[in-house]
Amino acid sequence: MVAAVVGALAALFVAARDISHGGHLGSFALASNVFVHPGASTDLPVHTGTNGYDGQFYYRLALNPLTHQVTAFHITLDNPPYRQQRVGLPATAWAIREVFRAPTSLALVLVNVFALVVVGWAGATWARKYGRSTWWGIAVAASPALVMALARDLTEPLATAALIVGLLSWTSGRRWVASIAFTAAVLCRETVLVVLLGMGVWCLVQLLRGGARGVRRTSALQILALCVPAAIEVGWQLHVKEVWGGNKLPTLSGNGQVGFGLLRPVRSFFFNASDIGLSHQGILDGIWLAERFLLLGLLIVVASGLLRSAAPPELRLGWVLAALLGLSVAWNQDVEFVRAANEAIVVGQLLLLARKDRVAGVAVTGIAGWSVLVAAVYAAAL
Repeated sequence: MVAAVVGALAALFVAARDISHGGHLGSFALASNVFVHPGASTDLPVHTGTNGYDGQFYYRLALNPLTHQVTAFHITLDNPPYRQQRVGLPATAWAIREVFRAPTSLALVLVNVFALVVVGWAGATWARKYGRSTWWGIAVAASPALVMALARDLTEPLATAALIVGLLSWTSGRRWVASIAFTAAVLCRETVLVVLLGMGVWCLVQLLRGGARGVRRTSALQILALCVPAAIEVGWQLHVKEVWGGNKLPTLSGNGQVGFGLLRPVRSFFFNASDIGLSHQGILDGIWLAERFLLLGLLIVVASGLLRSAAPPELRLGWVLAALLGLSVAWNQDVEFVRAANEAIVVGQLLLLARKDRVAGVAVTGIAGWSVLVAAVYAAAL
């Protein structure tokens, strides 16, 4: 039932955004004439006076995920290795397009809607596992970054679906199923690796502490299972680097977007606050300021109750690293800092659902309210 409700809500959001953006699913990609040239498919509406957004590059990769060309199909990749490292979404959309002969724009939206349905199911299963109502799965599926990603043909829904399925398998002792799911997640969004890194560090500490032979063996197998997605992602990064050349791995070629400059949110917290007003941009600046407070509040609530969560300790450490990643980018426009904090928000929700206190329920409810705000803004104004 939860999965069906999530699917219905996602379809409603897609319909609302489609109507408000000219009745064309291709508009979700926010393509710009800077990168999309005359002769490109009419399935992809082109905007002028803007550089567009990331979805236009996932659209291009969905036409040929293993491309070796900077420009093809009359679409240019701005940073080919950086874009191609997140091959999971375009490869899945390509498969849907080829099997069902669907337009690429529709394939991208269908993949993300299905991914949100999986997130809803997995979130409901997680909530039931820790004694909460399965309806909390809707809140997990409606996480703010996932709503933004559905609106713009981005990778977060598919990565999050694979991550949560992996975590469910992990907590049920099916570590190799979890390893496969984690591999899918990191190929969609390499930042998932920070969660796996935290989990791996915890398991390594348990192994080094010694103890019973069975405990050591379990820890060793867990580390091995976590090394598989890491190794595959490193292999993919090296392959992409070889294809496109250059001195850096793709994940390091994003113009300073990777790092741990933890003062960036502090310096940018009141970005454009003086411009808040009744104009279109002034209203958006006000909403983004409110979202900064919401994200900061969420991080504080989760961090303050880490020891009270019944979730596995390795996942709690994984959340800490994800939170640090979310604090490593400037908190300017919400599509930037909320996406950077996606793993911290989603895993934070899981940790909250594994707590029994009232504050945790209020916090998850607050995230759901935040998502409603994001959905309304992205359906109508962005």
